[in-house]
Amino acid sequence: MFIITYEIDNYICYKHKYDKQNLAHLDESVSRIEMAHAKRCCFNFCKDFKEFATRGSVLDLAIGIVIGTAFTNVVQSLVDDIITPPLGLLLGGVDFANLTIKMKNFVYTSQPPVVVRYGKFIQSCLALLIIAMALFCIIKAINHLYKIAAKKKEKKETDGNIQVTEEVKVLREIRDLLAGKSSVAFTHI
Repeated sequence: MFIITYEIDNYICYKHKYDKQNLAHLDESVSRIEMAHAKRCCFNFCKDFKEFATRGSVLDLAIGIVIGTAFTNVVQSLVDDIITPPLGLLLGGVDFANLTIKMKNFVYTSQPPVVVRYGKFIQSCLALLIIAMALFCIIKAINHLYKIAAKKKEKKETDGNIQVTEEVKVLREIRDLLAGKSSVAFTHI
């Protein structure tokens, strides 16, 4: 007779006593335990994913991706259609989209030459710089708003934490009385 222990995820432990005649039931019970564990893991995964997907941050992320894609298309059009044509005109009538280097194909001489389109690469770099600058400005503005909100919150907390003691109240009354007497004294002169 011997004891078999099953440990799943370090928190479930099953112990069964088997002798040599009952070893046929061992495979069946192990299969049931593994199936129950798989079912529990699948259910937990689905539950966790549902919680994750229904949180606001995931929806915000999806909206951000859509807006980011649209912003990328606008910036790409800005670079391709507005910035690089005048820049090419200043450089002597150069069309950036058609700037290429043709390299002769030495390995396969019957094939056409290899074309390196560095003009499109320059346009992509310009688009990247514009997007990076826009994101920098947006993040800078958001950080500024966070600082303002933090200062307001800190001021509100410190204003709420100030407690006026009896001694301070008496001193304020004395100050007010003295201020009242001095104003009366100046009016009689």
